[in-house]
Amino acid sequence: MTARIGIIGYGEAGRAFGAGLAKAGAAVATHDILVPTRDGAAIRANAATDGVAVCATAAKAIAGAGIVLSLVPADAARAVAIEAAGHLQAEQLFMDMNSVSPREKETGAAIVGAAGARYVEATIMEPVIENGAASEVLLAGPAAAKAKEILSPYGMVLAIVGDRFGAAAAVKLCRSVIVKGFEAIVVESMLAARQYGADGAVLASLQKSDPEIDWAARADYVFERVLRHGRRRAAEMRFAGEAVSDAGYPPRMSDAIAALQDAMADHADADRSLFGLADYKVSADRIGASMQNSGEAADSVQLRETG
Repeated sequence: MTARIGIIGYGEAGRAFGAGLAKAGAAVATHDILVPTRDGAAIRANAATDGVAVCATAAKAIAGAGIVLSLVPADAARAVAIEAAGHLQAEQLFMDMNSVSPREKETGAAIVGAAGARYVEATIMEPVIENGAASEVLLAGPAAAKAKEILSPYGMVLAIVGDRFGAAAAVKLCRSVIVKGFEAIVVESMLAARQYGADGAVLASLQKSDPEIDWAARADYVFERVLRHGRRRAAEMRFAGEAVSDAGYPPRMSDAIAALQDAMADHADADRSLFGLADYKVSADRIGASMQNSGEAADSVQLRETG
């Protein structure tokens, strides 16, 4: 029997899973809040190419689905759970795949459970742009085994990490402190190094220390991803900070990473030509020039001088 799957959100992650599931034979329907906006035509075109039906409302995407996947920006996850709860029927599965904190997953589970549906915690552990629907996904909660049973035949790579809600999120967000922190370190280092004309030497030194990584290519990749997805990454890191704080530690690194990711998103919003650039040097130079013109760099110098 063909599985019917609903997807809320058809951005990069939603499309990666939607396209893969549809190609594998599932009947997939999606709703994205951006469809009525200027981005709607692209979403509809992508979905048509992927064999995924676009629904005007979340209710229509949810109706009749054995499982509903929520793939939206982290700061929209709770609102989507609330909306979905108004349409979910008893025994339908709602799989929250968003990068939110363990506490937020527990909240989502309570919202969906109160509607009589079954909540599945999920977290994506690999870049979907590279791995598509075969990206590793961790599951948690009492209905995790049922979700795995439905989705595994369609190529999803799923591992259950526990019955307790928050177990999967803890793995993802503690890892994100390292992964997104690495991105922030590369961006800050290269922004400064370009101003000194030292970026080539810095990368050459790193290449010598760790020859298994192509450091110049990594810098290009990091800048492109941060400028394209900085806002989403910042939201994720604020939830990481919440997770760190709930564990009893001050989220010093998580907060700093979120601030840098947000700052890069601000630059990308102000200069749309930064989207899609695959050259860290061009990106860093444009950002540096923008900061000089706006006086932001001078403000940083003044702050250091005055303490």
